[in-house]
Amino acid sequence: MKDFLKYTLATITGLILTGVLLFFLAFSTLLALLASSDTDVQVKESTVLTLKLNVTLTERAIDNPLMEIISSQNSTVGLNDILNAIRKAKTNENIEGIYIDAGTLTASFASLEAIRNALIDFKTTDKFIIAYGDQYTQGQYYIASVADEIHLNPEGGVLWAGLAVQPMFYTDLLKNIGVDRQIFKGGTYKSAVEPYIETKMSEASREQTGVFLNDLWLHMVEGVSQARNISTDELQRLANKMMLFQPTAFALESKLIDKLSYRSDMDEVIKERMDEEKPRFISFNQMKNVPISVDPKAK
Repeated sequence: MKDFLKYTLATITGLILTGVLLFFLAFSTLLALLASSDTDVQVKESTVLTLKLNVTLTERAIDNPLMEIISSQNSTVGLNDILNAIRKAKTNENIEGIYIDAGTLTASFASLEAIRNALIDFKTTDKFIIAYGDQYTQGQYYIASVADEIHLNPEGGVLWAGLAVQPMFYTDLLKNIGVDRQIFKGGTYKSAVEPYIETKMSEASREQTGVFLNDLWLHMVEGVSQARNISTDELQRLANKMMLFQPTAFALESKLIDKLSYRSDMDEVIKERMDEEKPRFISFNQMKNVPISVDPKAK
């Protein structure tokens, strides 16, 4: 019995000490993050900005040092941080290019357009943009299309298939659970309430949705056509072929991408592009603390 109490007490003491140690470790790390959050980051020569776009994009992110401790990666970033990083990279003479590491980016079309326009503006300098993706979603490819080189994993694919919507209707659900609705609707094309009073799209809703999606798709096609020097008719034909289900070699033949490469190859690709043995990399999170500079070579 004495041995049992002794070992139990030792275990409890050990747990308490471990908890105290972890608390002070987390607290000291938090203080270090807070202390360094306002420290300027100096960019060294031969640096490349890495845009790791495997995130959920919000209009403006809120810095939370505690979450940086808990989470191994920042899964939510602000559009403003990405745009500011690109603008700073354009004018910083020590940053020679941008490396886009494509992933599963969750963002609105307006955000995709803003990032793409910022990259187009970045290209008014002599700096390069290289993109890599294990697989490109349609939005990711729209951004990556402005790159000087687009690399795709040999086992990956490019989603290029057009735009569609699939609205949900709750009318039968609400009826089955006994929910009554009092809805006031005015105007033929006022379809916001249709999911609660209809079981399918009205003709007016279908018409306006089709016009909106068609205009958006044509805008994307024209943008990719200009960036990749592929005719709009050819891009429409490729979309009809559902590129994601085609062999990766077909994406290369169709000029949607430039090379089939593995992620491990990209360091060498960037070295050759920069003619630099040991290029440096900086993330857009680190770019938050890079002072704004004016590059005389930037237009």
